[in-house]
Amino acid sequence: MKILRIIYSILINFCIPVLFLRSIIKATDKKLYKKYWKEFFALDKITSMKHRVWLHGVSLGESKLALLLADQLHVKHPQYKILITCSTEVARKYLITQTENIEFIQARFFSYDNSIIISKFIKKLKPKIAIFIEKEIWPNYIYLLSQAKIPLFLVNARLTANSLKRYKRFNKFNLISNMLNKYNAIIVQNTTDLIAFKSLGATNNCYYGANMKFDMSLKIAETIKQQDLKILQQQIKQRKVCLLYT
Repeated sequence: MKILRIIYSILINFCIPVLFLRSIIKATDKKLYKKYWKEFFALDKITSMKHRVWLHGVSLGESKLALLLADQLHVKHPQYKILITCSTEVARKYLITQTENIEFIQARFFSYDNSIIISKFIKKLKPKIAIFIEKEIWPNYIYLLSQAKIPLFLVNARLTANSLKRYKRFNKFNLISNMLNKYNAIIVQNTTDLIAFKSLGATNNCYYGANMKFDMSLKIAETIKQQDLKILQQQIKQRKVCLLYT
């Protein structure tokens, strides 16, 4: 396992410059990367706080779920400060607009999966707990968080058929199962995902929860303005409405 992680680390170290340049080249807003590029390498200033929860979601959809989860956590545990990380340009811009006036939430780019970078990130952040959203298997992050005895959870977890096939190929030496079992708990979206994760070796820490996106839909519904409802009622009037959904 240690040898495989070393091989992975060597490969990812070669890939990091390419990934960074590719992100800049493909970016539609290059000023964003110019302003926040240090976040990829944990060179930015992260204020350490006594009570800190770290949430990570790769793209826009996961970042929206992270905001929903952050809001729910704050209601139950107002003493905690929350950091949300993401990996895409669209998600980073969205988090900027959504969190700029919220004191208990900070947002930044996800730092690369390099041991030196991660060690620096963990030392600065000092998280009490780390929560990854949907499908996050980063060998160095998982290993170093486990070594630092920081509880790690994977929520709203899912695996597509293609991802499952790919992970099974890498699991010949128990590489994937070893990483999955370092999570304190994996909460999956449905029973199909539960079977998939258990087939990869997560037999003792994998549980069925539900799809958090349904919670997000309810949250959006709660924020619909009353004025919009009045307009809709005026348009419908006395007509019968048939609502179909899956």
